[in-house]
Amino acid sequence: MALTTATDAELKAWLRIVDKPNAGYSSIHHINHYKYVARNKTKTAIRRGVITPPDHCEDCGDDKLLEIHHPDYNSPLDIKILCMPCHKRKHRKTA
Repeated sequence: MALTTATDAELKAWLRIVDKPNAGYSSIHHINHYKYVARNKTKTAIRRGVITPPDHCEDCGDDKLLEIHHPDYNSPLDIKILCMPCHKRKHRKTA
């Protein structure tokens, strides 16, 4: 994972703040709660500068159509940045 991260203490403090339950989200998120939480935490971490994703695909090096891949939704900040073709290929392998 090629990310620029905050210190461990900053990251743990940030995760405690973001981990508060959100009673206002719609019932559609109950379908895959962990997926929803992982996406939310990742977007918030990037927006706040806690993590800085690379500007190219970590598999092939392409810099177009980049997407975030979560290998494990229980580890929301353990992400890979992949281009769309590599991301689709990853999901075909795991399906």
